[in-house]
Amino acid sequence: GDDSSFLFRYSPMIELEEQPGDGESTDSCPKVQSISFSAKSGGYAPNLPRNELDLFYSAKRAFSAMLHSEEYTIRVQLEPGGLVIFDNRRVLHSRSSIADTDGDRWLQGCYLNRDGIYYQYEQLRRKWTMSLTETPFRNLKQAVRADYDKMGVEYDREVSKKTLDNLIDMLKSQKDAYLGAPVSLMEHNIQTASRALRAGEDDETVVISLFHDLFETLAVKNHGELIASMLAPWISPRAQWALAHHEIFQGYYYFEHYGLDKNKRDMFRDHPFYNWTVEFCEKYDQASFDPDYPSLHLSQFIPAAKRVLSRPQYWWNPAHPKAGAVSADESGSTGSTGASGSNSTSISSKAVCEETWTCYAAQDNLNFS
Repeated sequence: GDDSSFLFRYSPMIELEEQPGDGESTDSCPKVQSISFSAKSGGYAPNLPRNELDLFYSAKRAFSAMLHSEEYTIRVQLEPGGLVIFDNRRVLHSRSSIADTDGDRWLQGCYLNRDGIYYQYEQLRRKWTMSLTETPFRNLKQAVRADYDKMGVEYDREVSKKTLDNLIDMLKSQKDAYLGAPVSLMEHNIQTASRALRAGEDDETVVISLFHDLFETLAVKNHGELIASMLAPWISPRAQWALAHHEIFQGYYYFEHYGLDKNKRDMFRDHPFYNWTVEFCEKYDQASFDPDYPSLHLSQFIPAAKRVLSRPQYWWNPAHPKAGAVSADESGSTGSTGASGSNSTSISSKAVCEETWTCYAAQDNLNFS
């Protein structure tokens, strides 16, 4: 309105809705999102190679003939006080000529500008989001303690406390993911956990068995690292290490078929968690592809999962540098109730922390049992 801006929009004459990005073919035609065709402003041609322009003009003439065909025309006789509402991008419109005998006519056109509506919505949305914070900060340097307290509580309620629900939803999404195996990934995970539970393993072992291949439908070669990282705040370094390396240990059963060393896992033979990971793969992981195995119902593992995920985050090393991220209490260690939580744990001065991936507790506590 102040002559400081010039807005324009380029669009094809026929604009189609975006198709799902799943790569699957569909027999149905894509839906038309908008049509831009005008004798006054539609005289341009797209920037096409010269050998394609003839085809373009031929198609444009065919489309124009369809638009002017009685087969695709709806005529409305307006009466005094009449109102016609339509989507200007989906319904082409025009009026018939006015004959001398028609008398005086008055027609008022009104438009709702989409961009204007979206602009107003975005302005209101930003104003509303600013009202959600304790102070109107725009970067973390401007935020105050009260802002971080509020974010900590929100993250705890909306993210941390929904971790189990999210894990279960991901597991259920693998119900039909067989990927060449005799059982689905969901069944493989549940079967692995069933074997561990029936063998009398502790809650943590049962839980990592249940979720160990949760990310295999998203990442193949490094899926163990992903679940290890996600569960790291609640599970011991031994369990983290086993999850992160189990793809290599599973290779013991098939690497040789591809000219690889089946004993590649032996590069970790001196690691304190080597033997435990070998046992985990032998007894539970590699054995759980049996379609006739009587797996337990998923609900049988929920209590153990709740107990593991109710642990104070980074209980195995309160001095972990990530323990203070987002929902830390005043001491810098993590509580399950957010910034103002009471589940604080004293920081160990003996913590070993050369990097976050191996930021375990005191060296003499590495052999978790």
